[in-house]
Amino acid sequence: MSEAVSGWHWRCLWRAPHRLAFAAATLLLMLASLWWLALLGIWAAAPAGSVHHLALAPALAHGAVMVFGFFPLFFAGFIFTVGPKWLRVPGPAPTETALVVLPQLAGWLLWLAASHLGRWPACAGLGLALAGLLLQYRRFAWIWLASRESDRIHAGCFVVAGLVGVISLAGLCWALLQHDLALARAWLQTGLWGFVFVTFAAAAHRMVPVLSSDHLPGRWQSWSVLCLLLGSAAIKVALAWADWVSVSSAAGDLFGGAALLLAGVGLLWVARVWARVQSLGLRMMAMLHAGFVWLALAFLLDAFSLLGRMVSWQVLPLAALHACAMGFMATVMLAMVERVSCAYGGRKLTFEGWVWIGFWLLQAATLARVGAELVPTPLRSDGLLLAALLWALALLPWCWRLLRWYGSPRPDGRPG
Repeated sequence: MSEAVSGWHWRCLWRAPHRLAFAAATLLLMLASLWWLALLGIWAAAPAGSVHHLALAPALAHGAVMVFGFFPLFFAGFIFTVGPKWLRVPGPAPTETALVVLPQLAGWLLWLAASHLGRWPACAGLGLALAGLLLQYRRFAWIWLASRESDRIHAGCFVVAGLVGVISLAGLCWALLQHDLALARAWLQTGLWGFVFVTFAAAAHRMVPVLSSDHLPGRWQSWSVLCLLLGSAAIKVALAWADWVSVSSAAGDLFGGAALLLAGVGLLWVARVWARVQSLGLRMMAMLHAGFVWLALAFLLDAFSLLGRMVSWQVLPLAALHACAMGFMATVMLAMVERVSCAYGGRKLTFEGWVWIGFWLLQAATLARVGAELVPTPLRSDGLLLAALLWALALLPWCWRLLRWYGSPRPDGRPG
C-alpha cells in the first residue's frame, strides 16, 4: 500500500488492525444510537394508543446491538493490536481483520433494519455477526496458544470471554427462532456479563496499575480485584439463568444480594484507595475511576433489588443494568479507545476537547437513564428520551472525530 495517501482515504483503514475494527465499531455505535434516539422520539411524540411497534421486541432489538454490536468490534481492534504485543507474537494480517470485522458490521446493520422487517432477516443478521465473532476469537485463541510468555492470564480471560460471547450470540439466535423472549433475555445477560464485562474487567486489571499493585494491602493485593470482578460476573450469569428457569428463591436472592452487596462495598473501598494513591488530576485516571464508581453503584443497586424481593420491594433491575453498561462499560470504553487510538495513531494523548466534554455528558446520560427507572411511570418516557439524547451528544462527535482519524495517515508520518 502506498504511503503517499493524504487526507481521508478508505485504504488507510487497512494500515493497522485497530483502524478498521474501531472504524466499524464507531460507525455502528453512531447508527445504533441515532436509531434508538429516533424511535424514542417517535414514541414520545405519538398520541396515546398509537405507538409504532417494531417487528421485534424493542428491548431485544435495542439490547442485542448494544451488547453484541459495537463492543465486540472495539474488542477486535484492542486484542489484535495490544494482545500480540502483550504475548510477543505476530498479529493478524489486514485481510484477516477484514474477515472478522466486515461480517459483524454487515450483520448488525441488517439487524437494525430487520427490527422493522421481521424475524428471518433478523436471524440472518445474527448469523453474519456470529460468523465474524467466531472468526475473531478463533484467531485470537491461536495467537494466545502460540505465545510463550509467562503471563498470559489476561489474554486467556479474553479467550474464555470470547467463547462465552460466541455461545451467547448463538443462543440468542436460537431463542429468536423459538420466539422465546425470556430465553433471549437470559442469553443477553450471559453475553453482557460473561463476555463484555469479563473483557472489560481483564483489560482494566492489566492496564490500570492501581487495580493490580501493592497499593491494595493485605488480602486485596494483586489478583484479588480481578477475582472479585470475575466472581461477580459469574453470580450475575447464574442469577439470569435462575430467573429463566423460575427457580428464584428467598435463599437465592439472599445469597446473590449479599454477594453483590459485598462486591459493591469492596469496589467502593478500592475506589477510595485508588483516589488516594493515584492522581485523579490525570483525566484518563479520573474517567476510569468514575467508571469503577458506577460499577460499585450498579452492584449495590442489584443487591438492594434482590434483597428487596424478599420483602416485596424492588429497585428496578434496569437501573443497575444501565449503571453498569453506560456508567462503567461506556466510560471505560471511551477512555481506552481514546488511549489506543492516540498511542497507535501518532497523536498526543491529552483527553481534551470532545472526549472530555463527552465524558461529562455520558455521566449525565447515565444519571438520566438510572433515574428514569426510579421516577413515576408518567415521567419515565421523558427520562428515557433525555438519556438517549445525552448519550448521542456525548458519543457522536467523538465517534465522528475518530472516523476521520482512522481514514487518515498518521500525523507523525510513521507507518501504521
